[in-house]
Amino acid sequence: MEKERIVRNIQKLDKIFTPKEAQRQEVLRLYGVEPEKVINIGIGYNAEVLGLPTGDVLSPHGIPRRREIRTASGEKYVKGEYWDLLFAGKLGEKKGVFSLLRSLEALYQKGRKNFRLFMIGDNGNQEEKEAVYALAKTCNYPIHFLGRLDYSDLIPWYEFSDCFLLPSFFDAVPMTVIESLACGNKVVLTALEGLEDFFTENLPTAPIFFVELPPRKNADEIPEEVLPVFEERLEKQIAQCMDSEYSKMISMGNLSWDGIAEKVLSYLDFL
Repeated sequence: MEKERIVRNIQKLDKIFTPKEAQRQEVLRLYGVEPEKVINIGIGYNAEVLGLPTGDVLSPHGIPRRREIRTASGEKYVKGEYWDLLFAGKLGEKKGVFSLLRSLEALYQKGRKNFRLFMIGDNGNQEEKEAVYALAKTCNYPIHFLGRLDYSDLIPWYEFSDCFLLPSFFDAVPMTVIESLACGNKVVLTALEGLEDFFTENLPTAPIFFVELPPRKNADEIPEEVLPVFEERLEKQIAQCMDSEYSKMISMGNLSWDGIAEKVLSYLDFL
C-alpha cells in the first residue's frame, strides 16, 4: 500500500528532474509517468570552489596546473616532465583499480615512462585493499597512495594532475569526473550506460576518452577471461589522453550549480 501511495504521489507531480537518460527511463518504467514530465538536467558542481588553479602555476601540457603540491605529512611534489595521473575513489576491483594498475604497467613496459600515478581513496575491505597495495609493489612506475582525503584537500589534487582516470565497472554520473574537468583535467572513463550521451549533451567538447567495456557478468563484474581485452583498451585510451592536445579550457557553466538552477527554473510555470 505504501508503494502504491508513493507511485500515486509521483504521478501527480508536474515535473520530475533526472540526471541522465538511464535514470529517466527508470522513472518512466517504475512510476508510469507521462514522458513529457520527466526531464534530464544533469548534475552540478560548485563553480565557486572548483576551477582552474591560479597563482603559482605552470602549463607544461597546455592547461594551467599547480606548480607544486604537498601532502598532509609534508611530502612535496613538483610539476616537471611527468604526466601526473589521478585516481580518486574506492580502492577496489569494481572501480577498475586492478585493471588500471596493470594497464599502466603495460604502458610502462612499452617504453612510456614519463608518468606517475596518485591514488586517493581507501577500502573498507582490508583484504582487497592489501591486494591493491601488493599489486602496486610489482609495478615499475611511481605510485603514490594518498589515502582518504577531505573534500577540501582533494581539490588541490584536481588542480595539480593532468589526467583523471576512472575505469569503473559500474557508476551513475561520477561527480569526480565533472569536478576534475572543471579543474582542467583530461579524463579517461569507462563507457558505462548513458555516460557518453550525458557528456555529449552537456559537455560536447570535453576531453574525455571513453573505454569500451566488454560484456559484464553482472552489472558491476567483468569476467576474468575478458579482462585482458578491457585492460588493453584502457591502456590505449590512457596513452591517447596523454598525447592529445588540450590548451583551451572548455566551458563548464552548463553543469555548474547556477547552470543547473537555470535549467530547472526554465521548466517551471511561473517564469
